[in-house]
Amino acid sequence: MAVTRTFGVWFLVATGAARAQEPTTALPEGREQLAPPTAAALVELLPKLERVIVTPRSSPPIAIDAPPELVRWMEAVRASCAQQAQAGHATVPAADVDLLIHGNRWVRLRVNVSSTRLPGVLNCADAFRALDLSPALEQLVRAACLESARRTRVANGIAIDAEDLRRMPATASELSCMGLRGDDVAAQLPRFARLQTFGYTLGLEPAWTLRAGLPRVLRAVGGLATVRKLSLDATLLTEACVEPLTAIAGVEELTFMVARRTASRESLPRQEILSALSSVDDGARLAVIAEALPRLPHLRVLRLYNCIGTRPVVEALVRTHAVELHVEYSLVAFDDLRRLGELGSLRALTIDCSTLTGGADADLVAALAGLHQLRRLTMLCPTDVAVPLDALRRALPECAVAVTALSASQFPFSLSR
Repeated sequence: MAVTRTFGVWFLVATGAARAQEPTTALPEGREQLAPPTAAALVELLPKLERVIVTPRSSPPIAIDAPPELVRWMEAVRASCAQQAQAGHATVPAADVDLLIHGNRWVRLRVNVSSTRLPGVLNCADAFRALDLSPALEQLVRAACLESARRTRVANGIAIDAEDLRRMPATASELSCMGLRGDDVAAQLPRFARLQTFGYTLGLEPAWTLRAGLPRVLRAVGGLATVRKLSLDATLLTEACVEPLTAIAGVEELTFMVARRTASRESLPRQEILSALSSVDDGARLAVIAEALPRLPHLRVLRLYNCIGTRPVVEALVRTHAVELHVEYSLVAFDDLRRLGELGSLRALTIDCSTLTGGADADLVAALAGLHQLRRLTMLCPTDVAVPLDALRRALPECAVAVTALSASQFPFSLSR
């Protein structure tokens, strides 16, 4: 899976975003499920606790079996059993907590947490009335959920804090750092001797807090001499990044993107999306970094995501030997498409299309007709817009032209002259 394709997914995992459905857990095999009729009956089982399995609603299960930890869980559950739940406040399912009891038995507790200062709710398979979640049990459940999410991130090569980075195995071949301080990343990178794919982008903090550290990160990446795919948040680019970037001589695939932290495009009006992206100064920052592209001798693939100011990059790209250009969810001008005719090595091109009406079809065909070197043209297009496929295929007989239909609300841009 390409790093550039998975930033959105990585961000959801990294921030602990949860799916809306109830948590689900496979039943422990070979064990008898118990449904204690009362809270007191549940308390009587606790001294026989052998293991706790916590299954968050958005990440894999995590097991707790260290004796000191089991004692903490027993005391926390016992404290919850001593109080009936308050009525009338909303809670959200957080996790299933399976208590594995001696003698191949188990009890499932369903934990709901509250978004207010009121306590959460503890249910036991509807065997007895809901209980208030004790502060100690809520703390243990939240800690288990966070640990599960951390393990998921590390397994997927994602780091959102220094602890994630420290836990990352030195044999990792892919690493995406989101919101980490440049010094923390630069200090850890030298131990990843097999790293081939690296990404660095914003988390939840403003861009200015990370810009000064990006040159140090790039110098550390260059010191590895193994990285072939590099993804950078365009809002972090500065002139100080040019030299460190050109020192990563082995990079073959480069992505500049603007991380979006809003809801999905389908849930926002087009103008709101465009306004949000227009407020980002990626144009000026791409202009600064564009001159580094011709100095990357092995650059073959360039990807632009959520970028508006793409012209400087396209103008610099024609002085490279790039084979693929993917301009997705980004603005591209007809003049820039024509300019790509100067890039003789270009074989694959992906662009976005939106609201092509009137003479726009003819303009599009005219802009692309000179790209005789293309062998594959992919057009991302709203479902309600017709693309002049026949005309494009006649203009580019040696090129496979394909359309990927996406919902119209995903396209805040129109091709411009």
